[in-house]
Amino acid sequence: MELDQAFRLRRSLDAALTELRRVPGVLLGSALVFATVDGALAGSEDDDGGEAILVELGGGRTMSFDPPDLFGIVADTPMLIALSCVAVVVVFFLRTWLEVGWLRVQADALHGRTPRWSTLWSGADRLRDALLWKVLEWGVGLGVFALVAGGVFLALVVGRLPGVVVVLLLPLGLLPMVVGAAYVHLGMSMGMHAVVLHRCSAREALERSWAWADGHRWHLLWYRLGLGAAWLFTGIVGAVGLWVGTLFASTASRAVTDTAFTRCFLDLDDPDRAGAVPKSV
Repeated sequence: MELDQAFRLRRSLDAALTELRRVPGVLLGSALVFATVDGALAGSEDDDGGEAILVELGGGRTMSFDPPDLFGIVADTPMLIALSCVAVVVVFFLRTWLEVGWLRVQADALHGRTPRWSTLWSGADRLRDALLWKVLEWGVGLGVFALVAGGVFLALVVGRLPGVVVVLLLPLGLLPMVVGAAYVHLGMSMGMHAVVLHRCSAREALERSWAWADGHRWHLLWYRLGLGAAWLFTGIVGAVGLWVGTLFASTASRAVTDTAFTRCFLDLDDPDRAGAVPKSV
């Protein structure tokens, strides 16, 4: 199926909501666990010293705390920096491992099966390729940023333009960076799904995702924007209309929007190969 036919916002959201009503416990519970670890990783990279415990699915926080000065360790000491780096690496491994299981939980539900809690922890067999994909994804993103930022720097600074002109042109210089980042992100947006659900290597996942997105980036962009609007609407309805609190609203939003995107991916190419779970699980 062509990408334009596979990525249909209303159809994918309907499918996600149907599965959420059918198997709410596993989908919501798995989404909560994954979102919590995802938020911990995001919080560990903040500059304000806070550690995020539960995070809004759009990237904001629901709860945070500042770690105490344990054992007399003051901020910015080498020991604290080393411990922080170790914590980031551990959480990064855990997040990647859980993301594999979370995608499998979604695929099982969308295939009409009843997902098991153990599936969330079944990512060991794809962890190597998933980690390589994450490194590749970050590396490409940093490469694009460095390339565009370097070009902007050379054009504005090395060109010896007056300071006022540089300040006025800087926003225009950031535009290629935003466009380049969006172009690459959309081209790689299906890579992790290919690694997990099609059992691709990182290189194969990049090739497949880039090929699928080729000529369809505008459609993908509008789909992702629509999915973001659906996430926001779900959060508002859950937190305000149903009075169930931000935590449930953010978890439900994560479950719905992630499952909707996975539904589109399954419709895109060879769905019979998707959702594979190790026989030992």
